[in-house]
Amino acid sequence: MSSLTQARCPCRGCDKVARNETEVDELFGLRDMGDGTIRVQSYCRECRSLHCKASEPQCN
Repeated sequence: MSSLTQARCPCRGCDKVARNETEVDELFGLRDMGDGTIRVQSYCRECRSLHCKASEPQCN
């Protein structure tokens, strides 16, 4: 999923999926790449705060 309206957290311990722009903003957040490009954060806010990795989940 690579649009600004969809996202899925890659962490194995997480099942968060955003299906619209509001959910993307609430669950994942957006990142300004500095060159005018805006991207969805790859990990959800919870997994980022817990420092989860795809192979080493800290959530759940």
